Amino acid sequence: MGGGEYQLSFESFAHDEDVRGIAVISEDCFATSSRDKTVKLWRRTPASTSAASAAGSEFGLDKTLVGHTSFVGPLAWIPGRQTAAAAGGGGGGGEGTSDAAGAGKGVLVSGGMDCLVLVWDLETGEVAQRLAGHEQQVTGVTATAAGDIATCSVDKSIRVWRDGHCQQQLSGHESSVLCLAAAANGLLFSGSGDCTIRCWEGSSCIKSVRAHSDSVRGLALLPAVGLLSASHDGSVKLWDLSLQPLLEMVGHTALVYSVAATAGGELIASGSEDATARVWRDGECMQVLEHPSCVWAVAFLPSGDLITASADGAIRIWTRDSARVAPEGLRATYEERVKSCRKKKTVGGVNVDELPGIEALQQPGHKDGQTLIVRENDVGVAYQWSHKEFNWERIGEVVDGPSEPIDAKMFEGKQYDYVFDVDIGDGVPVRKLPYNHGDNPYDVADKWLLSQDLPLGYREQVVDFILRNTGQANPMPLGATIPDPYTGGQAYVPSATPSWGGPAPAARAPGQPSPAAPAAAATAAAPAQEKLFPKRGYLVFDSAQYDGIMKKLKEFNTTLATQSAQSALSAEQLEHLDSLVSVLKDTSHYHSSSFAPHHYALISSLLSSWPSANLFPVLDLLRMMLLHPSAAAWFSANASGPDGMLMAAIRRAAAEPPTPANHLTGVRVAVNVFGLPSLHHWPRQHRAEVLDLFAPCAASSNKNVRLALATLLLNYAVLLVDKTAAAAAGEDLEEGQVQTLSAAFELAAASEADAEVRYRALLAIATLMHSGVVRDTAVEMGAAEVVQAAAAATATNALPQLGREMKSLIT
Repeated sequence: MGGGEYQLSFESFAHDEDVRGIAVISEDCFATSSRDKTVKLWRRTPASTSAASAAGSEFGLDKTLVGHTSFVGPLAWIPGRQTAAAAGGGGGGGEGTSDAAGAGKGVLVSGGMDCLVLVWDLETGEVAQRLAGHEQQVTGVTATAAGDIATCSVDKSIRVWRDGHCQQQLSGHESSVLCLAAAANGLLFSGSGDCTIRCWEGSSCIKSVRAHSDSVRGLALLPAVGLLSASHDGSVKLWDLSLQPLLEMVGHTALVYSVAATAGGELIASGSEDATARVWRDGECMQVLEHPSCVWAVAFLPSGDLITASADGAIRIWTRDSARVAPEGLRATYEERVKSCRKKKTVGGVNVDELPGIEALQQPGHKDGQTLIVRENDVGVAYQWSHKEFNWERIGEVVDGPSEPIDAKMFEGKQYDYVFDVDIGDGVPVRKLPYNHGDNPYDVADKWLLSQDLPLGYREQVVDFILRNTGQANPMPLGATIPDPYTGGQAYVPSATPSWGGPAPAARAPGQPSPAAPAAAATAAAPAQEKLFPKRGYLVFDSAQYDGIMKKLKEFNTTLATQSAQSALSAEQLEHLDSLVSVLKDTSHYHSSSFAPHHYALISSLLSSWPSANLFPVLDLLRMMLLHPSAAAWFSANASGPDGMLMAAIRRAAAEPPTPANHLTGVRVAVNVFGLPSLHHWPRQHRAEVLDLFAPCAASSNKNVRLALATLLLNYAVLLVDKTAAAAAGEDLEEGQVQTLSAAFELAAASEADAEVRYRALLAIATLMHSGVVRDTAVEMGAAEVVQAAAAATATNALPQLGREMKSLIT
């Protein structure tokens, strides 16, 4: 291996989305995983091929492995004794061929958001074994000293697999287990969102240390020395195998996702959200490899060449060997791409490229403590003038700042973006209200009112004041025109503003009068503009084309009658349907009207007896009945149990064979259950089954089905952040939030073509993250990338604004 700096050797965009994991198999072979649900196998090819020459390396794509149903994260190569048969052939953990990989050849193992661990036959590219057991996303995979497969998950557990069976399940972490590393002496190490590293011997945890101030995201062995850890706190640390700290490496300016070491232990690499991979020697950063976007994973080949996987969908190989450096044209193109991304970065509103160079440090400072930001290696670095030493002392790299300078204000010794003068009209002096960009105005209002010993009844007025005077935008209405599942025509047209069920949203609408509002003194006087999250109140689908529904029901009934089907309706039953629809149409009398017992009996009979293909107009009537107060009360008392009419309807709507019409109307039934408070216990009680049944809707080719699912997830997000109600119901708050969060990520990804679907799913994520319970979990699932993609979107709805506002939840 050469002794110079790393240079680009190879680059490929074979993956369709960001690359999340790397597994090195040999000097000539490695594998990568991606959010695009695939694993790709790379092998060294003759350097003389045109493809290899253009890429600047001898590597080429050998196989694409397809088997996961959601994005793929961790990868591991399990060498030696772990053949496909050892990995699980022969029952217990799933199906698979017993000689899939060949004796002694080892296997590739992957984990995904679909909760599965897959063992791959690299000769055929097929799944040799499915290991099921984890209840949530699989976040780490490694090989134990015995050659077994060890996995960890967001479900807070670690599992050790042998011969297709889970031999051990280790528990003890208080949050998601995010990474694993196994030592040659048999010890297993785990890192978690609870900021700890645990050491396991067999089934026992023999030591636990609070290793970082934030989540432990990556672990790796440093040969002959100890254990490396990477953390969301921005640092990389070295420990001996008894978990005594040895060294801390600081330099990254954002979350650190991964860490790796060369076979000889002389070099360490780390990958970060700050869009760099850093190479370390003896605790010092010897090189910064800039990338166009965040670096999810790093790994060394035996030769010392470095592989990086990043959010722009690329894998790259970096080398110190001049013989393997990429052609000059490829390197120049890459540098221009990085430079273009770098130009978008600012420090105090100034492009990094416009900062003075290090030659500015040759001039002495004007006063003690003066700060100066200069450009070093294309990043901003802050220095402070020391009059005593008569030189500039390096402070550190400056994280990207806002696009415009902020006229910062001071209050009680702290710096704020705003310090407002608030006159509450109580005969006392004007009070100071500090506020920073990115703060949640509701949290700020609550804390300020408590500190000033003022009634919490002023909360909405204080929030309104903050929003108005910081220029925050109004949320865009969520309404959209949704085609009729029967004819494809534009039959369902929700109102121009969100349809709220239950109590009104907590945030007062702009311009709405409010009693006893305190007067406020401020220079700005723009219309009130509310922040988009957290979402409050529920959305419902409250419009229906009843004539079209009845026409379709009677058409289906005629067909059934000609077939002499017993489920065909009689003339009397058809009249009952007409009278049911008459009640639904007369919305001005909802307060006094009600349904007869035969109406409920008729709907129940149709749901259970009509063929699946004829079910959707019945589901649509049920959807609208749920918005009628007397019907909602009836369903709550008589049909909300595990085997009641509501759950039976949901199961039939999701049953095989799936149809878009049933999925669309079935999900809308679940959405409208949120409409009235008398039924709010139902979605909470049946959440796990409902979301599992409708999970396939995320992959529907019908955007209206996906929109309905996104709306359901948004409603669940609002429901599940109510800690008081969850405690009263004895519900595991985190479990429900994580399930909803995982489903929302499927629809919030940049690959989702419909902007409104993305917006509602992302708003669900924002609402859950704001509650604080699953914020770290969301970051681990890739929130930063999803938020960045939303902020950069060209959509005409509020998606870009929501993405920009959510950046405060990531940092």
